[in-house]
Amino acid sequence: MTRAADFRRYREDPDAYATEVVRMHLWSKQRELARAVLDHERVAVKAANAVGKSTAAAFAIHHHLAGGPGSVVVSTSSTDAQLRRVLWRELRSQLKRTGDFFAGATLTETEVFIEPGWYATGFSTDTPEAMQGVHADRVLVVVDEASGVDEGIFDAIEGVLAGGDARLLLIGNPLRTSGTFFDAFNSRRDEFHTITISAHDTPAFTGEKAPRELTRRLVSRRWVERLEKRDPGGNTYLVKVAGEFPSRADDAVVARADLEAAQAQDLEPGLPIVIGV
Repeated sequence: MTRAADFRRYREDPDAYATEVVRMHLWSKQRELARAVLDHERVAVKAANAVGKSTAAAFAIHHHLAGGPGSVVVSTSSTDAQLRRVLWRELRSQLKRTGDFFAGATLTETEVFIEPGWYATGFSTDTPEAMQGVHADRVLVVVDEASGVDEGIFDAIEGVLAGGDARLLLIGNPLRTSGTFFDAFNSRRDEFHTITISAHDTPAFTGEKAPRELTRRLVSRRWVERLEKRDPGGNTYLVKVAGEFPSRADDAVVARADLEAAQAQDLEPGLPIVIGV
């Protein structure tokens, strides 16, 4: 099989690429994420703590590059430390397991360069100008910990998505009840394919078969049970265990859940309208 044939095959089969080339196991939600990036132009993933979201985001970058020449990835995160020490550290680890699949590639702390027009790069959120001039046959933009990324970055991203086969992956803990990441699951949900990864979706709770090496890195039943006792139904539980946005912002007067419940009510004709201020 020629390298071109490899690229064509693995471009459409992320699970085979993970198993045969990277020699890593994707659990079901990670496979769902990888498939979604292929099938949808814009994907938003909100996730609980320790469910392998950065591993999945790194694999999305890695797999996009496996599509062959003309594949470009631009990535960023909420902080430079998150970008370098988490997302790109995981990406470098995965790339080193591929042997000579990317023969001749140059790998640095935040860049893998294979040839002109075939590379992945990471940039900090204080340099949005790094987005300018990014054009290729196939472009993927990955925003890790998207809830904490400045809105100005998303304006720059729109320029990258303007032409060709361009895709966007937003992923992170659902920390803030405002901004582009929040809107992707609410007012702009018609633009995004959305995925939620709860701690209860992981193999420790579902019984899904997975290698011990993987399950050791994922959230444990003991930690979830402790948090459920400490903060049942509270914002900490919602964000860290359920993978849901908090029911209210820290500086909000009215909980978002209460507001949505009020909006969903049917008013009976003839009854007076009562407003509390």
